[in-house]
Order: sequence, then structure tokens, then C-alpha cells
Amino acid sequence: MVHPDQSDQVPGMIERYHAMIERGNGVVHRTEDWGRRQLAFPIAKIHKAHYILMNIEVDQGVYDELMSAFRFNDAVIRSMVIRRNEPQVGNSKIYEEELRDQEKDKERERRREEEYAARAAQNASSEEESGESSDNTEAAAESAADTEEVEEIWMNIILLEPVNNLGELGDEVVVKPGFARNFLIPQGRAVQANKTNRAEFEARRAELESAANEKLGAAQTRGESLKDVVLTMVVKTGEEGRLYGSVGTQDIADALTSDGHEVARAEVRMPEGVIRMTGEYDIALQLHSEVTVDIKVNVAEQSVLGGLMLNNEAWFDLVEIVHAHDFYRTQHQIIFEAMMALANADEPMDAVTVSERLRSQALLEKAGDVTYLAELAEATPGASNVLAYGKIVRERSIMRQLIGAANKIADAAFSPDGRDSNALVEIAEQSVFEIAENRSTEGGPEKVAPLLSRAVEKVEFLYNNKGGTTGVATGFADLDKKTSGLQSSDLVIIAARPSMGKTAFAVNMVEHAVMSGEAVLVFSMEMPSEQIVMRMLSSLGRIDQTRLRDGSLQDDDWARFTGAVSQLRDKKLYVDDTPALTPGDVRSRARRVAREAGGLGLIAVDYLQLMRTADKSESRAGEISEISRSLKALAKEMRCPVIALSQLNRALEARPDKRPMMSDLRESGAIEQDADVILFIYRDEVYNEDTEDKGVAEIIIGKQRNGPIGKVRLSWIGNLTKFENLGQCNACNEWNTLSRVNISPIKESRVGFAGAAAQIQKLNEVKAQEAERLTTTFGELDRVLGGGLVPGSVVLIGGDPGAGKSTLLLQVCTKMAQSRGVLYVTGEESLQQLAMRAKRLELPMDGLDVASETRAEVIASHITQRKPDVVVLDSVQVLQMDALDATPGSVTQVRETAAFFTRLAKQTDTVIILVGHITKEGGLAGPKVLEHMIDCFMMLDSPAGSRYRTLRGHKNRFGAINELGVFAMTDLGMKEVANPSAIFLQRGEVDSPGSVATVTWEGTRPLLVEIQALVDEVAGGYAKRVAVGLDQQRLAMHLAVMHRHCGITLADQDVFANVVGGVRITETGADLALLLAVLSSFRDRVLPRDLIVFGELGLTGELRPVANGQERLREAAKHGFKRAIVPFANRPKENLPNMAVHGVQSLSSALEVLTNL
Repeated sequence: MVHPDQSDQVPGMIERYHAMIERGNGVVHRTEDWGRRQLAFPIAKIHKAHYILMNIEVDQGVYDELMSAFRFNDAVIRSMVIRRNEPQVGNSKIYEEELRDQEKDKERERRREEEYAARAAQNASSEEESGESSDNTEAAAESAADTEEVEEIWMNIILLEPVNNLGELGDEVVVKPGFARNFLIPQGRAVQANKTNRAEFEARRAELESAANEKLGAAQTRGESLKDVVLTMVVKTGEEGRLYGSVGTQDIADALTSDGHEVARAEVRMPEGVIRMTGEYDIALQLHSEVTVDIKVNVAEQSVLGGLMLNNEAWFDLVEIVHAHDFYRTQHQIIFEAMMALANADEPMDAVTVSERLRSQALLEKAGDVTYLAELAEATPGASNVLAYGKIVRERSIMRQLIGAANKIADAAFSPDGRDSNALVEIAEQSVFEIAENRSTEGGPEKVAPLLSRAVEKVEFLYNNKGGTTGVATGFADLDKKTSGLQSSDLVIIAARPSMGKTAFAVNMVEHAVMSGEAVLVFSMEMPSEQIVMRMLSSLGRIDQTRLRDGSLQDDDWARFTGAVSQLRDKKLYVDDTPALTPGDVRSRARRVAREAGGLGLIAVDYLQLMRTADKSESRAGEISEISRSLKALAKEMRCPVIALSQLNRALEARPDKRPMMSDLRESGAIEQDADVILFIYRDEVYNEDTEDKGVAEIIIGKQRNGPIGKVRLSWIGNLTKFENLGQCNACNEWNTLSRVNISPIKESRVGFAGAAAQIQKLNEVKAQEAERLTTTFGELDRVLGGGLVPGSVVLIGGDPGAGKSTLLLQVCTKMAQSRGVLYVTGEESLQQLAMRAKRLELPMDGLDVASETRAEVIASHITQRKPDVVVLDSVQVLQMDALDATPGSVTQVRETAAFFTRLAKQTDTVIILVGHITKEGGLAGPKVLEHMIDCFMMLDSPAGSRYRTLRGHKNRFGAINELGVFAMTDLGMKEVANPSAIFLQRGEVDSPGSVATVTWEGTRPLLVEIQALVDEVAGGYAKRVAVGLDQQRLAMHLAVMHRHCGITLADQDVFANVVGGVRITETGADLALLLAVLSSFRDRVLPRDLIVFGELGLTGELRPVANGQERLREAAKHGFKRAIVPFANRPKENLPNMAVHGVQSLSSALEVLTNL
């Protein structure tokens, strides 16, 4: 709001108005001499037909400034009343509505006056009797008028004190009635305006306004003197810049006052609370409601400079952390640069030498004269903490640089200059990364001692692993022999002319790294990611690319294809086929994948010339140079090799010898400069159809920074798009001396267990001898096995991933290995991983033999030589026989390897335990014949969210089936549960409807479980029937029996049933318990807690007996059950102590018994 004589206060009014908008106050201002209401609403509401009327007498320039600051739209501007040389009244619709509102106000005021006069006359006599004051009469009249005035939406009040965004003491303003009655008046900050107090405050208006203006002017003057103040405080500190005590508002006020600035404690605003660390802080001084000044408080920079004067030796450590531009104050930057010059000249640094240096450069006055330099040294709390002070200065400098980067990013976004959003994002990322890289204190000079230690360790490793690969293996023996693998932080360039196989060569390397357990990231800017994966599947499954591309797969192809998919599924391979990536894109995505994968082992970029840079003004050669440097920097940052594919120029096509050279690298010499290894691919058959080297590729090592150059010959298999080793002679150990010869497969002869032809005998002549059992040291596992492991048997254990199959078997093997020969063969993890798991489980590791192998013939030779009692093969899906042309995991490989080890177990009398995977449907992965071949098949179940595991026998030639073993998964592996009924029957403290206990028979022992049911009205659609741990079809069938024979229908109810604890009941003895649980939930009736129920239900409603009824009742009585409902045929012949058993013959009679309980 601007009064005609207040045009010089327009800037202050603008700030005040913006502050009001930010707080969102919607109020009305009125002053008598202005004669017009002033409406002030937030900007968001201005565009919804609310507006601001202002009475301004200013020139055009001030008017334009005001309009620009408030950013009104055209409709609002047209509603203004502008007085310049002559008054001009806008004729907009909004202005006309405002005039009508004024007429309504006048009419409302006139009616109030009339009502007041009438009420005053009527109450004249009663006023004399009661002695009430005229003021009260007036207030009552006005209150009555306000009550009857239906259209009243505002209230006039007089302020008793200054109120932000409303006015000063004595101002009469108009506000919402609720705001006045609920806040201002109860708090004593305002009173409702009437004639008496209005006249009183109006008489003092001029005096109050004069005092307020004087106060504002004084605050503005103080603000001008304080706006450039940088307060430097020197306080005592401890380690790492921590203050002894803290710096609060009173400390800052005292420090400012001592510097000649009168500041009260109440005027100091500290957004971050008290200061407890040295550093640089922004502090606000609230000098007036309309005057706020921001100042800098510095409690570290002086300490750095003063500490250096006292401790010159700290300079060499500090200069690695702090630079001159890190200081906030210019005079501190000048002093630090002078100290740097002295240090470089090997001269001492103190107040005298620094002042002389500054004087010689005519900078002493700017730095604060000799007195200030002396104060720096005298006021420093302790020179020993100078490094801590330096780190604080550095941190604050980084924050200021980030603010500058943010401003730069904002300017670029407001003025893109033809750059798209991706270019702007890269500029933003580069700005921030430059700050991080420039401020990094890692690296730098190292003493030779730690370097020698690392060198000795590497030489020892190489000596102990002669001929081994120290980097990431490429899978090509000759190439690995010359390079020792792809080394960490190396940039490897693979270059060739088109159709030579650059991508295939890189994909083969990626494939080998992935299958070796490395996390690999591929940037494919030329081919879509699906084609990269298809090439790897073709290579792994050895499937013709043409058949894979057009879908004409043969039967054998499908087996190899599914095997390749299973091999690749769980590997850490990431493929990004986004085109035209920039170096910043590659770096940010590599960092993200590295965080997800826990580090990267290899990065491949296909190919370098398809990348681009954000700066479009650079030449192509400059772009390639920047891309090359960025990839080398990425290799060093990620600490892994980076493979970059590159095109070659056409110059080599004109040469007789088409083999590429370094000068053939396309577009920039920076590639050969930045690369650590450069590999060229040359296949003579591309240029010479009649060459003798068909199917042979030369890999030319054109550059190797840490090794020899030379050539490597590989085999090229075009239909598989694959490079392979040419072969190594076992006699001379030389490569590339073998030729390929096709031979016909020889069928394997089948022999008996003893290795000779089987003899026919009479059955009674065969000696029936009980085989000796090998205990596993786990009673629950021995129970499922039928008493232990039988020599010469084959055991298969399956289960979900993470169920604990490998953990359980590793525990069994380590314990059995203390007294027997045990061999653990893993094909899914390395021996280091196996040892780490054993160490974590705190298992004995001294007696167990281990091997990491997948070839069946090699494993068989180990078994034949060592003759162990027990062998574990983890898992059967990764085993392979070299004689079979099929991938591991295929139906052929699984069937034949299982049959091979079954025969081996019978021949050597060795127990062989196979670990098997399962499908997503829950069945065993592999052919059904696998279950027929082995002797014992068990499944380890792991209910979701439960730490308990159940091991159930599905087949056992030497014991009972459906036997159940219960384990608990702990931090130290599997722990057997001796009393599973106790854990599965842990019922809640409060009894609820829908719960009943039953006793089922699992193998050779009873097991108590709780069955829960929930019956609820159908929310919509068909009624649901869901059973977890039970047969769902059997649930639906028994609900129909209950409807037919008991007249209880649940057609309009959803029914859910669950066996608590994740146990699955396969027998029929839980039928009666299931229906009683459903009925309990439906009737909302709690069944007795000590009731046990079991029995099979027939379709005619009869209850059939179940096996082992007496043992079930005794198990229930042992756990405290006192009542039982069982089939009539299962009732005990003699009463059981402390248990009442009710034998029933039908479902209806069971319900009658239940009613009387």
C-alpha cells in the first residue's frame, strides 16, 4: 500500500508486501485519509478474481518498477487507480464492482448509525437506572447491528500494538471476524473499533506515525552499516575444530558491539542454533520488522592463518587441503598467497615476513595492516589444530562452489542457447563432478615402502601361480598368456574394419567374464540389447545364429537353448542400448550399476565413434579425444578394465597387406595415446576367398603398455558368431597345432553294478543282510532317511532357492568328515565362497575335502582315487558330460549325469547326495525319470517369512515316505527341532473363533498343528474358496457335504483356511478339524482351547477312522488336551487319563457333541 506522499518508500513497500504474500495472510486495510480499502491476498488468489486497489501518485518509472515487482496480470493492472499529472480512473469491470462494494459499505454504515440512534433512545431510561456507561450502550448497539446485518463479512478493529502485515499501534484495520475474535482480541493486541476508542487513537495517529517512521529510518541506517560486516570470532577449540563450549546469540551481539556496532541479543537470529564447530555461518539481524540484515560469522579462517604462522611445518600438509580461493574473505586470500610465496622460497612465515612480503607487493593495506597480522598469531587457540581448521575452510569452500554451480545450472536452464535437456543435464553433472574431482584429496605422493610391499605381494602371487591370469580372463588362452588377462584400470581398444567380428570378440570376452562370476556392464550403441543377449545364448548353447534368428529351432536346439538361458539368468550382466551416450552418461550409469552390483569387473562400450559430447562446438577429433580420455578416467575410477570398440579408417583398404596398424585408428591420435592395450582383428578370408586360413582370425596386439606385442591365432565359427581357441596339444603343450577331425560317437556299454555281466539267482539264495547306516549327526535328517545313509545309495534333495539345502549339507559334511571320508563338490560357487560360508557358520574345516568342478568324468576320477564314504554334488543341474553335445541343465545332461553317478555309487559303494533345483511351479527341474533312478528323494520347504524349514521324504527305498523333519534356520545354520508339535501349536493368548487343533500323522510320528478358518460375506462376484497347507478341492467338497447333510450353506460366504506354521497336510485325517474351524468362524463361536479333533469325512456325511488313532490321542494328551472328538472307530478301548474322548459316527453327531461342550 502506497500513500501519495510515500512514493519514496516504494522499494520498502515491495519487500514488505512480498513478505506478507509468503505468509499467505488475506486481510483488508483501511485508513480514513486514504478513503479506499486496500485488499491484500496471496498471488495464487489474485488470479481468482481477487484484486488489489492502490492509490499511487508516482512517476511512470516507479509505477513500472512496482508492476514488475508484483507481477500482476493485465486484469489486475487495469483495476488500478493511477494518479500522475491528472487522476485517471480505470473503467474495467473489476473497478466497477469495487465502486458498488463501496456504496454497499456506505449503506451498511448508515443503517448502523440509524440502528444505534434508535437503540440509544430506547435504552436512555434503563441506562440511568443501571448506571451503565454510554460506551457499553454504544457497543451493544453496534453488536446488535452487526448481528442483524446478514451481509457482514469484515470487522473493524484498532491495533493496540504493531502487527506484521496489518499495521502499527493505533491503526484501524478491517479483518475477518473469526481472525479478530479468536486471535487478536483475546491476545490483547486489538479491540473492536467504536466511536470512543476510534477518536482517542485518531488524535494520536500523527504522533504514532512519526515515531514509527523515525524508528524505521534508524533501523535502515543501522542496516546499511551492517550489511557488509564479516564478523571473525576467535575462540578456544579442541580436536577437529570443536569449540570448548558454544557461540550463541549473546556472544555474537557482544562481539558486534565490541566492534562498534550496537546490536541487542534479541535482534540476532541463528537459523542453525548455537555454533559448536569452527567454520563460516550466515547470521541474520532483525533490526526492524521491515529491516533484516545478513552477516557472515567466521570462526575458522583466522585460525588457519594464525596457526601457520605459529607452525610453519604444517604448511606442507595443509597446502594439499586448502588453496587461496577457498578463503571467503579477500584479505585472507591475499595473506595465504603471500604465505605460499614465502613457503616456495623456503622462507619462514610469521607476522613480520608476511607483512614485508605484502608491503613489497603494495597489498599490506588490503590485507589489514601489520596489527591485524599480529592479531592472527596471538589470537589463534592452538597451532596443533591447524589441519582441522583447514578442513573446515575447505568444506565451506566446497559449499560455496556448489552454490555457484547451482546458479550456473539455473542460468543455463533459463538461457539454453539451442542446447536440449540432455546437454543441460550433462553440463549440470559436469559442474558438480568437477567440484568433487578438484577437491579430492585422495592419491598424491606415496613413500616407497608401501609401494614395495605391494610389489612384493604381486610378485609372490605371480610366482605361486605361474602362468596364471592376474586380471579378468578373456577366455582365450594365448591372449591371456600374453596379457595375463584384462588388467584393472586399463583401457582396452578393439579395432577392426566392418564385418571382422569386433562385437563378437567383445561379447565373447563379456560372456567369459560373466560366467566367471564378474559383474559386467555393456553399452551397446550399435545393436539393441536383445541382439547382444541372443548372441550370448547362441554362443553358450552352440546354436546356429540363423536358426535362432528365424525361430527354426530343432529339438536338440531347444534343450541347449533352455540350458543357456538357465546358465545366464542369474549372472550379473547389465546391457544398456541407449544410443549416442555422452561420457557423462556412461560415467553416471556405470556408477549406479556399480553400487547395485557391489562393484564392476568389466565395462564394454560398442562403439567409441557412436558416442558424443555435450559441447557441440568441438571438432570431431576434439570430441573423440575427450571421449577417449573420459573412458580411461572411467577405468581408473571403477578400478576395472574398460573395453572400447573402434572403427578403422579406409586407408588400409588401399594397401596390399590389409592387416591394420596403429595409424589406421579413426579420427584421433588420442585413442592410441590413452589406450593401455590395442587389439586389431584380421580375418584373411574376408579379403581372400581361396585362403588356407578359413575360419582363422589373427588378433594383433598393436600396443600393450605393460607387456609384449605380437599375434594370437583364434578359431572363427561364423554360424555361432564366436571366437574360440584353436586347441592345445597335450604332448607338446603348444597351441594351434591341432586339426579338427570329425568322429562318430561310440555308444557306451552298459554293465552291472559289479562291472561284469549279471548272474541269475533264486531269491531265497540271496543273502538278506541289513545294510549299515551312516548317521548324518542330525536326528531329524536321519529320521527322514529312514535311520541314516545307506552305502551305495543315491539321495536327491530339492527345494526353493534360499531354503538352506547347501547350508544343511555343508553342516552334515563337515561333521561327518571328522570320522569318515567326505567329498563336497560345488559347481555353483567358488571354493573361497564355500570357505567363507563355513567360517560364518563356525564349522570345523579340517577334515572335509572340497572341489569346484562341473565335469562328470573329472569328478568320477576323484571319487575313484580317494574312495570317500559320502559325496555331495551341488548341483545336478550344472553337471555335464563331455561326451554329450548338450548344455548343462538340459534334459539330456541331467538324465545322463544322474544315471552316470547312480552307476558309480553302486560300483564304489559310495553315498552320493545330489542337490536339485525346482521349477517355478514347485516341481523338480529335470526329467521325471530322475526321481525313478535315485533311491531317496526329499524336498526342503521354506514357508515365506518363517525361519522354520520342513524336510519331507517323497520317495525312500530304505524307509517310510512322507516322513517329516523340522529344522530352524539360525545365524549358525540349520538347527533341528526335537519337538515340532510345540512350535506349530503356539496359539495366541486370546481365544478366537475359527481356530481348532488337530493331530496329523507324518511318516512315523504324530504332529500337532493348528487349523484356522475365516468366513466372511462375499464382497462382490463369486464366493472364494482358498486353502493354504490343505487340499483346496477337498475344502470345496466338504462344504458341499456340510450343506447337504447339516443344512448349513455358505454359498454367499468367502471361506479361507490355513495350516499355521507353513506345514502342508497331505492326509485325510484333518477333514473334521477343517470343517469345525470353518463352522466356528461362521457362527462366531470360540471352540474350547483344550479340544483336539481328527477324522476323515465321507461324501455321505459319515466319519471314517484314521490310522494310528491311539498314538494321536496319546500325543494330544501329552500336550495338555483334555477333550477330543474323533471317529467312533478310533475311540480308545480304555479311558485315557485326564482326557474325555467323544466318538462320533457322522458330521451331524459331531456338531451335536460340539454344541454340548
